[in-house]
Amino acid sequence: MNKINEILTRQMEIRYTIKQAAKIALEAQNASNTNGIVHALNECMKAILYENSVSVEKKEINNHPIVILFLDKLCQLAGMQNFSDEATKKFENARNECKKIIEKT
Repeated sequence: MNKINEILTRQMEIRYTIKQAAKIALEAQNASNTNGIVHALNECMKAILYENSVSVEKKEINNHPIVILFLDKLCQLAGMQNFSDEATKKFENARNECKKIIEKT
């Protein structure tokens, strides 16, 4: 375990692996409880930060496939979902990437 991972582990309880976080993000697409989705996103962010602790770039984290799926769901629940071709493609790519994360780890 590298030094950054040790610090992250001590500072926050990491409940999920990146594989579990990807699965939760996919499952959240059927959810309707905003509070539960926000809580799940918070827990999954810890896995994302832990997995990417060597090179944590805000843009990389903000555009992580797990984050994209959660944010799209939150926008849907708020009635603000974007159905443009670009947004739909980004969602589909994120969903496919989460499926790949589940398969490879």
